[in-house]
Amino acid sequence: MRARSLSLLFAFATLGSAGSQIKAGAASVSIAPGQPAWLAGSSGRSHPSESTRGDLRARALAIDDGSGGRAVLISVELLAVPRTLTEMIAADIMKKLGLERGQILINATGTRSAPFVQGLQPVLAPASVEERRNIAQYTAGLSRSLVDLTAAAFSNMQPARVSIAFGRASFAVNVPLADALDASRPAGPVDTTVPVLRVETTSGKMLAVVFGYACRAATLDADSYAVSGDYAGIAADTVERDFPGSIALFLRLCDGDQAPSPRGSESLAQVHGVALAREVGRLLKSPMRPVAAPLRATLIETSLTFSPGTRAEFEKDSKSSDPSRARWARRLLAAYDARIELRVMPYPVQVIRFGTSCAIVALGGEPSVSYALKIRKLLPQENLMVAGGTNDAGYFVPAAEHSNSVDAESADSIVYSGFPGTFTSETEERVLDAVKRAWNRVLK
Repeated sequence: MRARSLSLLFAFATLGSAGSQIKAGAASVSIAPGQPAWLAGSSGRSHPSESTRGDLRARALAIDDGSGGRAVLISVELLAVPRTLTEMIAADIMKKLGLERGQILINATGTRSAPFVQGLQPVLAPASVEERRNIAQYTAGLSRSLVDLTAAAFSNMQPARVSIAFGRASFAVNVPLADALDASRPAGPVDTTVPVLRVETTSGKMLAVVFGYACRAATLDADSYAVSGDYAGIAADTVERDFPGSIALFLRLCDGDQAPSPRGSESLAQVHGVALAREVGRLLKSPMRPVAAPLRATLIETSLTFSPGTRAEFEKDSKSSDPSRARWARRLLAAYDARIELRVMPYPVQVIRFGTSCAIVALGGEPSVSYALKIRKLLPQENLMVAGGTNDAGYFVPAAEHSNSVDAESADSIVYSGFPGTFTSETEERVLDAVKRAWNRVLK
């Protein structure tokens, strides 16, 4: 990463609201690697990246409601930022800016054509000492950049207006259907919603845009060696070109079982990215609902438990012809021998609420789209954005309807993340209970 010489682009504003002066500032920084980098998200790669298609960026929108409520939304063009890393970054931001942990939201766009970071999918990490050293250096530079980015976004604010609207996009399909490419199969649930937050000065100049979609940034072939933000990065770049001076943050929504269709090339990523940007642009030029203070934010952690396999199963898998599965099994056998096997995992749930205007519910991992559909029914909030890939990611989070089966997505997630088995059947109940508890906190 060109860590210290990166240019920061700034857009500073404050959000106008009824009875309170809300301030906001936005910033953007390149996080593209300065040299060939090992790419995350695929077991089929055997060497570092060979080319770069566009930039990779991290973008931040900082908000202050003028009465003690603050938050920062950080969008990072990476496959995932694991909990170990988000907690380190958040701790540095808290120390530097005096924020609380619940006020810091870190969302990864999900592109599997971005550099590997430390702590992510250990089974897929390269064996080379040199590559591991490069990953450590990139991760350290990324951490510093995100802290500096957040400080820049908070550094200079002026009055502005914030508003929200919801559109539609149609290129996401349920993963089993997408993989089968069989239109005769029953289609699984999808979420076509495109939420858009607009931040502008009181004179109407566009400063920042926050938008999302429930579809993996996985248009490029899984074995591609090109660095790319995929359709999500293309969409953000296109919005910024269409609205000069703005900074566009893409938030990954609940896309654990959602994929773009068609997919498989850079040209298709361009098609999907531009289509999403056009829908965002249409909303930005249309009447939108004002967003008002107060701002309330919180983050809580629940625990998700595993149904681990047996030692005999792991011994069998350690001899698998699949290198990733064999490596996974050997790691678990070593953990069992050391009596440090993983049985329970912390899981983050975050809520940021803007008065009665709108709210963001942000979940860790890659939740099934069913979570977004169920949370919208669960919470009494008309304008609700339900994100995944936030504060932790890199693994599939099944809903109740997935509990009796292990599909290819779940199986890969278990292996790549180093998990000892599937999540137990009460996973959805635990996640939704945490959402309700977090929601009740921001109502106080």
